[in-house]
Amino acid sequence: MNLVVLDGAALSEPEYRTLPGGSRVARFVMAVGTSSEHEPGGSTLIMIKAWNSQADEAAKKVHKGSPLRVEGSLKLSAYTTPVEITAYPTYVVARRLTYY
Repeated sequence: MNLVVLDGAALSEPEYRTLPGGSRVARFVMAVGTSSEHEPGGSTLIMIKAWNSQADEAAKKVHKGSPLRVEGSLKLSAYTTPVEITAYPTYVVARRLTYY
């Protein structure tokens, strides 16, 4: 099962756009605390992508610093840069956003 649940805060305003086929996407970076005895006070930055109705909602309700919960799935994509380096960005596809 590919299920991710994150509690944190938006680190950026959502970037919202409508794709040529009519789908809508909002993406933003979320900071999630990762404090442990080995790494006190740390946080992890995670790219979040929300689609269609979730994207519409995120565009209205997510703002820099907004606390929220994201439930979704982990996604890995791949592309090759112009200098022939393959990059593997990882992000979470949001299925549910909860605003605090």
